[in-house]
Amino acid sequence: VTLTFHLKGDTTSEYEANYDSFIEELYKVKMEVKVPAIGNQTYKLLYQKHTSFAQNYKRTSGKLSVTFEEPNPAERE
Repeated sequence: VTLTFHLKGDTTSEYEANYDSFIEELYKVKMEVKVPAIGNQTYKLLYQKHTSFAQNYKRTSGKLSVTFEEPNPAERE
């Protein structure tokens, strides 16, 4: 599963801090995602990799594409 996130900051330093914090969180947790449009199941995903793209010229916002894996689809709630 690949999801796109938009990260922002009021300054370049704040954006970079937000980016670093976001990446740090990806390594810590198993993400649980619900997509109401396709049902009531909760998908339990693990971080695999990320790619940054579409950063603005001020370096205060950017998009991040993150790839997750669902190790055990039987664990869906």
